[in-house]
Amino acid sequence: MDSFRGYLGPLAFLAVGIAFLGGAGYYWKQTDALLKNAVEATGEVILMREEDRHIQPQHRGEAEETYRPVILFITREGRRVRYESIVSSYPPRYSAGDKVRILYDPDRPEEARIDDFTDLWLRPIFLAGVGLILAVFGAASLHTHIKYGWERTRRGYYRGEQ
Repeated sequence: MDSFRGYLGPLAFLAVGIAFLGGAGYYWKQTDALLKNAVEATGEVILMREEDRHIQPQHRGEAEETYRPVILFITREGRRVRYESIVSSYPPRYSAGDKVRILYDPDRPEEARIDDFTDLWLRPIFLAGVGLILAVFGAASLHTHIKYGWERTRRGYYRGEQ
């Protein structure tokens, strides 16, 4: 059991990295499917919803709100749809009254997206980047542990041979 304990850290990093990569793949596929079936509409920002306060290092620890645009648009069928962006920001990206280009699937207009890089691709790219870093770190640590058999002692690391 003690020898297995050394594998837990690398395996955990590898597993979490793979999970993040799976999430990135899911959101990438979802965005790609939206772009293939998308219908364009012009929406209007009706509200900038204030999100939880986040600590911004550039403000010396002062908390700042982030803002998420809420957009109203009309589908080709004349249905009014209210969409809240998945991305919040500080400072706000939009102001109430701004016109924005919306992409939506005619079968699911509630799952629309603002037609910009951040709304479409931020989530899959972020998950892929973090997942890749975690998976590579976990795989490299696992490889090192398997190849060299490093074990932790009070005096440091050794190869497991005495």
